Amino acid sequence: MKDPEKMTKEEKYSYIFEERFEGRTRVKWITDCLLGDIRTFLDGIENYTDNKERFAFKPRPRGGGNLSVPILIYTALEFVAALYTGKTKYMEFETKNKFEKDLDEGKIPEELRKEFDNRKFPLPKEYKIEKREEKRWEIMNKETKKVYYDVRVKKDKLIFRFNKKEYKATENVKEFIKKYFPEKYKAIPLLLWDGIRNGLVHTFFPKFFKYKNNYIQFQFYVEDRNIPSRIKKVNDTIVISINVFELYKILENAIENYLDDLKKDENEVLRDKFIKAWSSIEGYQRKITENSEYWDDAKALLDCLGSSSNTLLLEGLTNVLRVYTLKVRKFIDENGNIHYGWIPAIRLW
Repeated sequence: MKDPEKMTKEEKYSYIFEERFEGRTRVKWITDCLLGDIRTFLDGIENYTDNKERFAFKPRPRGGGNLSVPILIYTALEFVAALYTGKTKYMEFETKNKFEKDLDEGKIPEELRKEFDNRKFPLPKEYKIEKREEKRWEIMNKETKKVYYDVRVKKDKLIFRFNKKEYKATENVKEFIKKYFPEKYKAIPLLLWDGIRNGLVHTFFPKFFKYKNNYIQFQFYVEDRNIPSRIKKVNDTIVISINVFELYKILENAIENYLDDLKKDENEVLRDKFIKAWSSIEGYQRKITENSEYWDDAKALLDCLGSSSNTLLLEGLTNVLRVYTLKVRKFIDENGNIHYGWIPAIRLW
């Protein structure tokens, strides 16, 4: 993870706006790849809804994207909100290893406290340090026992790794929505996040809420792009109806405004947060040790390769995989009328 405190103004600018990441600058990756994936999906929905007759003979029905598109949009929102706030699951920083004795004694000296302050890493007011093993400590809230940092020695450095359980995606998203979304969205950031993202990801359905004698629910418009999003009350139910094309445009505009602020960020607060967050994600690696739950999987993966450096995941395929057993064909008769029929597609298994 990069430390903005050790970078010059020119290095920070270059990291964000000039250095290449997967063939693009990092800001172009956001607009071209992150948002581009959503645009591709929306183009597919437009193609389907505008040409339903072409899909009428497909053996399996098509959905409208009511589940997938909001998940994609809110995944992008979570990522960009983390860049905006500078907080991810993988935050860490390092110092010279000159505080080992203090940690053994359960103390955070003033010099180390300044390291936390300079990097905007939170410390509980009342803390407790517990030594877990040789050259490893945990810094926790003295009252709640919540662990804030896992601290380890790596060569001549101390690595302070933020506890993943303290990562608050909800707070990140709330800050971003309140800064860059339209006014009515700014008033309900938590309902939007928990109802849409958490609902769809964890229960595959938007969450319902009850407030006093009213119920709150979400629904999505996908097929008709001309219906604007709205809030309406039907009896005792408040329905938040969202057009996903409009929701995407709101996110796109919000990200463009954020990147514009990032470009103008002469005091470098936003740039520092961007660099901390992006580098913590880009540089993250999960180390698989022998007592890890991933150990058997990693061993099986190497066993699959054997002495080879290249093997197929699914054996026996000799051509491009065909997903469907029927293939729609379009016919135009002598009177110019369009008909659809089918021919058997090649079966590979």
